[in-house]
Amino acid sequence: MAKPDLVAPGSRIVSLNDDGSYLANARQADLVAGTHGNAPFLHLTLSGTSMAAPEVTGVVARMPQADPGLTPNGVKALSSVRPPSTRMRTTSRRARAS
Repeated sequence: MAKPDLVAPGSRIVSLNDDGSYLANARQADLVAGTHGNAPFLHLTLSGTSMAAPEVTGVVARMPQADPGLTPNGVKALSSVRPPSTRMRTTSRRARAS
């Protein structure tokens, strides 16, 4: 089984809504009121990796623009760096305070 090189879970990412669509009807709690237009709910929130993919793709595409010397392996290495978990940061803050 292949493992993913990058995991980017999306949580409540706001996207466009197609009023009257299956999602609009099935997930009414996720509808977000729009600020303009004729439809009362122009946006909805969804979660999952498919919602995070465009964001991650944009970031990865901009990395070589920010550093033209960055190689594809360099982009992969930087994208695969895992930040410390919240629990680890909280623990280290407590340790510094004592």
